[in-house]
Amino acid sequence: MKSPLFLIAFALLVLSSCTKDPEFEPTPDTKDLAIQIKNLSDYNFTDLFISTGGGEFNYGDLSSTEVSEQALFDHAYRYCYVSLKVEEDNFVLQPIDYVGEGVINAGEIIYEIDVIDYPTRSLSIRIQE
Repeated sequence: MKSPLFLIAFALLVLSSCTKDPEFEPTPDTKDLAIQIKNLSDYNFTDLFISTGGGEFNYGDLSSTEVSEQALFDHAYRYCYVSLKVEEDNFVLQPIDYVGEGVINAGEIIYEIDVIDYPTRSLSIRIQE
């Protein structure tokens, strides 16, 4: 049986060798990314809120086919958390994680959001090209 001291030393050695790759880290607190939302659906959105992992913003109401005002963020990914209402019905798009996704740190993007299945409250999101 190995001694507890050996196991502790081994754990410390392994943990101290782990480093983060700075190339994949978002730039902190720069807010160089402007994001707008475009409503692709036939429905009017209310209480439209997004969280990108690099900030959050409540866009409020957005009519069908309308594009929102810009809001500034630290960073984003090609999809994000979205919550909104259509009439009194709640819709949520919840990302599981952003593993493998590239970070968008600067520039301007427009997220296009659509209701793809009203009965199941399903949304789609993509970046306008």
